[in-house]
Amino acid sequence: MNTPFPISKPKTRGRSHTVTSAHPSSSSPTSSSSPSTSPDTSTASPPITSVLRQTSGGRRRACPPSLMYWSRAPIIPPYPTHAHAHTPKGVRSASCTVMDTAIWFFGGYDSKETVEDVWVLDTETREWERVEMRGEGPGPLRAHTAVGDERYIFVFGGGSGDEFSDELWALDTFEQTWHLLPCSAPSPVPRRAHNSFIYDEHLYVYGGGSGHDALSDLWRIDVSWAALARSKDEPLVWEELQTSGSAPSDMPVPGEEGSPEENTPRARGYTSATLVGNVLVVLGGQSGRDGDGEGPWGDCWVLNLDDLHWEEKHLNPPIPLASHTATLVGMYLFIFGGNDGSRYCNDLRLLNLITMQWETPKIRGHPPPERAQHQAVLVDARLWIFGGFDGRRYFEEPYVLDLAASSWLMGVTEFGVGEEEEGWD
Repeated sequence: MNTPFPISKPKTRGRSHTVTSAHPSSSSPTSSSSPSTSPDTSTASPPITSVLRQTSGGRRRACPPSLMYWSRAPIIPPYPTHAHAHTPKGVRSASCTVMDTAIWFFGGYDSKETVEDVWVLDTETREWERVEMRGEGPGPLRAHTAVGDERYIFVFGGGSGDEFSDELWALDTFEQTWHLLPCSAPSPVPRRAHNSFIYDEHLYVYGGGSGHDALSDLWRIDVSWAALARSKDEPLVWEELQTSGSAPSDMPVPGEEGSPEENTPRARGYTSATLVGNVLVVLGGQSGRDGDGEGPWGDCWVLNLDDLHWEEKHLNPPIPLASHTATLVGMYLFIFGGNDGSRYCNDLRLLNLITMQWETPKIRGHPPPERAQHQAVLVDARLWIFGGFDGRRYFEEPYVLDLAASSWLMGVTEFGVGEEEEGWD
């Protein structure tokens, strides 16, 4: 470890945040946001008229509650046209991690090189700050994963060029310091375009690609405070998990007994894997880079993390996608962008996790241009879209989908730990 690892646990704030959602008023197949003919004409957040509309008589009336609103997010300072001194470059395959009301942005590829910059966006003031990290870091990374847990952001995998990493790093957001975590062998092979998440104080790593093969393995490592404290004297231990059921790695072998059915999916990267309670929802993906390998696919799989059993969920229709984002909002996955094998997309598709049906919301404003390998995060009642590219352009300016006046997101409720349900406010 290159610097002493702080093991003091921050004080518990004693409050939790829950996002709730109402059932929509309309239900139909697939995409909801159509490409704008002039996406760059909207440069501000949704005006107050998107919530309260002023009439000619001076009175205000509420707009329909089911509308969402796309807009470009005004950032302070504005994006410079000649340099990138105050804001991050337009990149793809970076990572965005929400820590409280701040978004930590790391790495990515900017069309010329893989970068190692760390930026923080304060979503309340909408100001960017470039972070001068202390300690030796992982270096330039793209197609890595970064998962936040209270104080630390755990960064795994990714790489630069055709060299990929199997190192696990912790970014201390309090001390703004990098720490290389000692890990014992065996460990996951170096990879990129994988998925990571934290469940029950363990960091999980799923799938991706090694540069030669698509992967379907599932690993976990204890990143609890007790394990981190012990790591000063003994390394953290990776554990490869064995799953059951028709896992997404099963491939048909013609003529062999017990071979999976022909439509069984296979190992993949560039997929979305979203944690919903104790279940991982895996959607789409492909077996190689764009135009190289098989896919994108439109299948959906769920993995119960308590019994490690896979189950396929048949969507109607299946929508082939790779390099998209999937964000949990209430009982929905908000699926944005990606590549469907023939084009880059800017559609917003909502998957109802109760009915496993696609639903179409009403959206105003100007959606982001078509893109893939971007990032999407939810902060309060706004879905932020960062970066990505369309095969030619690399996008800098973030976009925001405002959900505050929408029945899709009734509100953000705050409740005290240990209070009964009627104590919510």
